[in-house]
Amino acid sequence: MQIANAAIIGPMYSCPVVNPTTYTLAANHNGLGSSGTPTASGIPQEYAFCFQSGTQRSMIVINVDIANAHTIAFAGTSAPSGSVSVTRYAPSSISARNEAAGTANTNLYPQSVALSGAYSVTNPTSDSLPPYSITRYDWTSSTVAATATSTSLTTTGSTSVAGSSVTLTATVDAAAATGLVTFSDGGTTLGTAALAAGNAAYAVNAITAGTHSFTAAYSGNVNYAPSTSSVATVTASTPVTSTAPATSILSTSFREHVARHAINGTKPALAPAGAVWNDPNGDWSFHAGSGIVSSTPDLSNPLLIDVKRADFTATTSAATYGAKVLYRYTDLDNYLFTVSYAGEIDLYSRIAGLETTLATIYPANTACALSVTLAGTIGTLSCGGQTASAVIPSTLPASTNIGFMSPAAKFVLRSLQVTP
Repeated sequence: MQIANAAIIGPMYSCPVVNPTTYTLAANHNGLGSSGTPTASGIPQEYAFCFQSGTQRSMIVINVDIANAHTIAFAGTSAPSGSVSVTRYAPSSISARNEAAGTANTNLYPQSVALSGAYSVTNPTSDSLPPYSITRYDWTSSTVAATATSTSLTTTGSTSVAGSSVTLTATVDAAAATGLVTFSDGGTTLGTAALAAGNAAYAVNAITAGTHSFTAAYSGNVNYAPSTSSVATVTASTPVTSTAPATSILSTSFREHVARHAINGTKPALAPAGAVWNDPNGDWSFHAGSGIVSSTPDLSNPLLIDVKRADFTATTSAATYGAKVLYRYTDLDNYLFTVSYAGEIDLYSRIAGLETTLATIYPANTACALSVTLAGTIGTLSCGGQTASAVIPSTLPASTNIGFMSPAAKFVLRSLQVTP
């Protein structure tokens, strides 16, 4: 106890002891016949315990062989280094035996023991341990021990739709930790993200159909040890596609009338029977350059047309950044819509006034023709070779209206095609 109590007691770490020896313990029936102790092999003869506190290190090694000395070696970055203080506790004579021969009772013999004074060695690579001894090594490391960390991983959902975007968020339990987090899907590395305030995120765009096993591995740094999250599973289903014939139910490039002709009450070139444009605010008109514009910003009186069905593919072109193209519009608080920005196009739901991002794509050129396919509970975006799908919330009211809202005057939409 004296030699152990003097050690640096702190967090334990893996000891740098190599090539420890083992022995085989013979069967010992001690007059008990077959019910005695059977032979046991591979029993260690040296036991090592390592502790750290800041830059201070202590290693205690016990040789349990009462008859023989054993040489151990030190290796690795955590091996004793620099000036190492060695203190040893060992019997001056070995006279005890564990049991008497035959069936006699156990005999115990006193031993003469001694605690050697501490002495110093420099950069030791090995040591010879006397029989039945305890040796303590104390030294100062050149680095502070890294604090252990734990990494957890969350996803935007355990289920998704193939082609949609899934966000992975890693959290390291040490908010001050810095470094990189590597995100993987099974054995495939997806990418890395820098840790900030204990968090790092990575977007998996256009996830493929099937089951994905995501993990996040924190690389660690000088002060914080690496750690890896448990697996987060996401299952992506194949999007539902319509098998209806692709016959247009609405097709217009807005060339039906001369420039500045009001949209309100105008029948598109091809539309469901009896359908007309409904422009309550009267601020939409044809544009001389082929298309329609809004004369004022208007986010409260959308231009609408009833296409007589909830499932369709609508393709628009040249929608101005920030403008809303509406789908399944019921009222100002309930509808789906798309918005284009520089480098990004998003599909949102607005239900009871609350807006939620459903899917996002990142085409190289957002001026590409944007197709939105609604098939039951699945909505799919497609533009410039990018595709993403999402589940439409079941709380969205049923509607067959599509339309437009303008965030600014001179919003231009050059064409609109709607097919089953």
